[in-house]
Amino acid sequence: MKTLFLALLVVFLPVVAFSTTLNVPSTEYPTIQAGVSAANSGDIVLIASGTYTGSENYNISITIPDITVRGEGDVIIDCAGSYKAFIADAYPGYFIIEGVIILNGRANSYEGVLDSKSGGLTVKDCIFQGSNGCSIYGDTGTPIYIEGIVVEDCAGAVNFGSIHVGNYGTLGMYNSIVRNNSSLGNHAGVFIDNASVTISDCKFYSNQGTTMYSKDGHSVVNVSNSVFHSNTADHTIYVRECALTLTNVTIAYNFGAYGIQVSTTSTLILDHSIIW
Repeated sequence: MKTLFLALLVVFLPVVAFSTTLNVPSTEYPTIQAGVSAANSGDIVLIASGTYTGSENYNISITIPDITVRGEGDVIIDCAGSYKAFIADAYPGYFIIEGVIILNGRANSYEGVLDSKSGGLTVKDCIFQGSNGCSIYGDTGTPIYIEGIVVEDCAGAVNFGSIHVGNYGTLGMYNSIVRNNSSLGNHAGVFIDNASVTISDCKFYSNQGTTMYSKDGHSVVNVSNSVFHSNTADHTIYVRECALTLTNVTIAYNFGAYGIQVSTTSTLILDHSIIW
């Protein structure tokens, strides 16, 4: 009986997965791409304070799911006005990025400076500054989680905005700021393409272009405890084929024809919100 009991203990002991921290820069990993390429699922690529640019410090390819890239201190990735920061193919998992400042990125239509081609995307405590094109782009079906970020002084891509959530994707956006952005095609903020979106405790201000746009496709958008002010556009918020709920939202001091424009195929619920 003792022998059988011990055998069962061996069979049913849980397998514990340990993550590895890969430090950049180091002798083994002199660039961010070197650290990422050596990482396995669950690993952390820890970037030391400093400015990173040049080959293998932009256009960084992510092909393994569930890798975390984390900045320690003031970590700046300077894309030199010509490149993306990260291109992620993390399916079936997530690519996670935390505590990084991304400067001067560039992306074409259907792309982003932080560009998720497949899999999920988690972005925490990051700053996107001076992007030319969409700063964060989620492709079809991409789940995106954003917390504590700033997108500023960027020029959103034509018809894609500064943050784009793709067809059948999801976006959860919390405690974030979108400010001082312009648009190459009238969409300076969040562009929603037939997706499910939750935005809470966010501020959108001093943007030149629509701060939240939902195109055709039956999106469901819930915004709470957020402020839209001092933006300049024909529409501060414009939704088409969308169920929009605003709770404890203030839309004020904006310049343009409409604070909110809702198409006839959309629904709007206002709960304890102010529009002036």
